[in-house]
Amino acid sequence: RLMRGTLDVDLPLDDVVKGLAYGYETYVHGASDRLAFVNQARTGGSPRVRAAIAHEPEYFVSRVAGPLPDLVPGLRPAERETVAQLLLAVLLESTTELLATPEDDEARLTELRDGLATTYRWCLDQIATEHALRGVAAGIDTPAATG
Repeated sequence: RLMRGTLDVDLPLDDVVKGLAYGYETYVHGASDRLAFVNQARTGGSPRVRAAIAHEPEYFVSRVAGPLPDLVPGLRPAERETVAQLLLAVLLESTTELLATPEDDEARLTELRDGLATTYRWCLDQIATEHALRGVAAGIDTPAATG
């Protein structure tokens, strides 16, 4: 469900990125056996298994790409998918470490979740800054450039 969900763009950006990070950690621990297999097979499994696994992240990318302009004004359609793929890569990269962390190690899980949220926030802030700079260079007032 997490991979197929949408971003709630009515929330503040910090809440959106924390929701992704905390939601993913819960998802990983709730399906740890399946995700351990998927995590290993997505790069080393048979071509048929890799193809089946690749289908799920495509849903994540499409669901996240759609509302991204609400989080990063001025994002072009071609850039939406690239940004969503970047966010997915960050999420998937955290899977191995989340799987290796016991559910009762709350201090480490908090560190991992907060680190994931911080990384997401940094990525989105950098993209927003880039768009603001493009807008200023073109003489266009953008929300990020004027705010």
